[in-house]
Amino acid sequence: MMQILTKVFGIFACNKKNGFLHETLPQQWAEGHFSSTPHFVLTAAYLHEYTIVLVCSFLTEYNNHFIPRTCPELKDRIIEFRKKIKPVLDKINKWSDLEKYRNTILAHNLRFKNKESIFEENIDKIKFNIPNTQGEFRLLVQLCGLITQNIGVEFPELTEKIDFNSKMIDKFEVPYEIIDMEIEFNKISNQIKKLGLTKTQQTHP
Repeated sequence: MMQILTKVFGIFACNKKNGFLHETLPQQWAEGHFSSTPHFVLTAAYLHEYTIVLVCSFLTEYNNHFIPRTCPELKDRIIEFRKKIKPVLDKINKWSDLEKYRNTILAHNLRFKNKESIFEENIDKIKFNIPNTQGEFRLLVQLCGLITQNIGVEFPELTEKIDFNSKMIDKFEVPYEIIDMEIEFNKISNQIKKLGLTKTQQTHP
């Protein structure tokens, strides 16, 4: 049972992060919090790109882990659920290049699986079938939400046992040290200056 719970929790965790992004930031935009800043378009672009990363993770959790083979004790119910939820997946899957965009553009620095860059002269302009407007992105997130909501309804014995207040930070640790950025930067800058490089000043956005 615990293995099934972790599978379901993985699905809900991905969707929770996506839901927060698309419930909080758009409301702030609507209230004009970012509209006057020069970074408004960039902020929206980052939101959309991170959405694709999260949705790909969400779909991996759902398609690879919440399936009859990995949850044999729920086999018949999962098969029935996947039949009922199929219209939602059909719509999501119409954006057929989500994973391709995530891999090529976001994760692997504009390179294909064969390591070629999209800037190679022999590479034609690429078309990605992904969401492209705020409305499409919000629809994508809402559709993922439909999946998690209905899992909660159809499998209450699983979701009732999940501690949704648990935090990722309780599961891992990232050591750090207190530094003086100016001192550290100048130390490295002086080292490369002695080696003959001329660009040794800080750059500011």
